[in-house]
Amino acid sequence: MCDDGYPLCAVPQVGSEAGRTTVKGKKLSVQAITGEKGVNLVQRIVLDMKSRWSPTAALDVGIDGTIELCDPETGAALGHVVLVQSKPTAGRFQSETDGGFDFLCDARDIEYWMQGNAPVILVVSRPADGEAYWISIKEYFQEPAVRATRKVRFDKARDRFDASAFPRLLKIATPKELGLYLAPPARHEQLVSNLLQVAAFPGRVYTAESAMTSVDEIWQSLRARGEPIEAEWVLKSKRLWGFNDLSGPSWRDICDRGTIEEFDVEEWSLSDDPDRQRDFVWLLNTCLRRKLYPRIRFRKELDCYVYLPSHDMGPDAVAYERPSRIATRTVFKAYRNGKTAEIAYYRHAACQMQFRRFGDGWFLEVDPTYVFTTDGDKLHWDQAGLLSGIKRLDRNQAVYSLVLMWADVIKRAGSTDSQPYPHLAFSDLAAFGVEVGIDDKTWAMREDADGAERP
Repeated sequence: MCDDGYPLCAVPQVGSEAGRTTVKGKKLSVQAITGEKGVNLVQRIVLDMKSRWSPTAALDVGIDGTIELCDPETGAALGHVVLVQSKPTAGRFQSETDGGFDFLCDARDIEYWMQGNAPVILVVSRPADGEAYWISIKEYFQEPAVRATRKVRFDKARDRFDASAFPRLLKIATPKELGLYLAPPARHEQLVSNLLQVAAFPGRVYTAESAMTSVDEIWQSLRARGEPIEAEWVLKSKRLWGFNDLSGPSWRDICDRGTIEEFDVEEWSLSDDPDRQRDFVWLLNTCLRRKLYPRIRFRKELDCYVYLPSHDMGPDAVAYERPSRIATRTVFKAYRNGKTAEIAYYRHAACQMQFRRFGDGWFLEVDPTYVFTTDGDKLHWDQAGLLSGIKRLDRNQAVYSLVLMWADVIKRAGSTDSQPYPHLAFSDLAAFGVEVGIDDKTWAMREDADGAERP
C-alpha cells in the first residue's frame, strides 16, 4: 500500500534526460497517436467544406464524431447530420494499387453501424499523406452478400474524402430533428456471477440403517468417543447416509453394519429424480456448514449463514482476494446511539447460500446480506428496517465486493496448514463474456468514494 492508503501503483516520475523532460510510468501508443491524427484530418476536411465537426464526447464506441452540414456559401446550418467512423493507418492500405485498395471491417462494427436510422460513413485515411477516402455504410452493405464479405473496395478517384464530397454527403444526411439513433454500442464485457462453482466432493456415498432414531442421539454417541467429529451425514426415515465411511469405528454403535451400502456419488449428483437431487443438496449443505464452522454459523430462522462475534465483542474484519489486490471487510461491529453513546446494535456480515445444478455442474449461489443483533446473538427488534436501510445504500460495487469476499471466505474455510477441508471444494465465481454492455460511467450512479468498502 502507498502511504496514502491506496493500492501500490505506478507513479509517474518526472526527470531530465539529456536536457529533455520525460514522464515515466505512462506511455502514449503509436496506435493512439495515429488514431488522433486520423480524427484531426477528418476535422480539417469538414472545416474545408464550411461545415461543423463535433467529436464524440465519451469513449469511442464505434462513432468518432458527427458532421453537421452547413451551406458552403452562407454558413447557415442545414440541420442535416452524418455520423463518422475514422479508421486511419500509418502504412500502406490493404491490397493497395494506384487506383484503389481494400478495407476489412469487423463484423460487430458493421452490425452496429447498420442498425438504427442514423447515416454512418466510414473514413479510411493515411494522415501522413493527407489522404482520406469514404463510403456510406448503409448503402455499401445493403446487399447481404456484400455484407457477408465484410470487405470494402475503395476507388481512390471516386471515394476521395475532401471538400468535393459535400453534395454526396448531403444526399445521405438525415435531419437531426428525426431523433437519430443507432444500436446499443458494441462492447465486450466480462460478467461475474454470484455462482461459486463446486470443484470437488467425495466420489462415494455410504448408507446404512441406524439403530438410533434421532439426530441428537447420534451426535451424543459421536461426541462420547472423543474423536474428531464426522458431520457429513443425514438421517432420513431411520436410514443414515453421507460422505463418511460408515464402516469405521466411530459408527459401530450407530449403524447396523449388515446394512451398509456404498454407491457412486453420480447416482445422486447427476440424477434427474427431484427427491434424489434434494437429498444430495441436503448432504452438500451438511458439508458446507461443517466447512464454515466454527466462525460462521447457520441460523435456521433467518435461512442464512452469519459471522459470529469476536471473542471481545470488538470490531472484526477479514482479508479477501480481489482481482488486483487484497482488501479487507468488516464482518462484525457495534454501532452506538448518537445521543446516548450506548450500543444500539451489532451488525454481522451474513449470506444466504443455495446449491444449484446447471447441466452436470453444481454451483453455490451466494447472496450477501446482514444480520443485526442486540448482544451478538439475539435478533434486533428492527432487523427488517435496519436491513432495508443498508440495502438501499449498497450499490452495485458494494454488492460486488461482498460477493467477492464471501466467495474467497467460503473457498478458504475449513482448511488448516496441513490440509484443506476434504469433503467440499470450490473454484471461482462463474463468469461469462458478452458482446453487449452498458457504459457505466454514463448510466450508473456514482459509488461511494471509498469504493463501497464501508465498514
